[in-house]
Amino acid sequence: MSDQIEFEQTPSGGRFFIPGAVDGREAELVFVTRGNVWDAVSTFVPPSQRSQGVAAKLVDQLIAAAREQEVKILPTCPYIKVKFDRHPDWSDVLA
Repeated sequence: MSDQIEFEQTPSGGRFFIPGAVDGREAELVFVTRGNVWDAVSTFVPPSQRSQGVAAKLVDQLIAAAREQEVKILPTCPYIKVKFDRHPDWSDVLA
């Protein structure tokens, strides 16, 4: 698995992901675009890559991109919601 996080965006949403399937899937964070809000709906990390900070890195990229693109994030995904609860400094991008 690469450490390089890539970003794909379409009019309806997008994802942050680490290319190269591990255990049959790529690590990814998926969002749905709702106007000026990215609804972060899911985060997935292959089982063999869990507990290594991969999901946290994906969320960090989400936060950085939201600030850069001046959008807000709705943390629908439970993991991302917990991360927001632990990072009051992210309130500037919280929808």
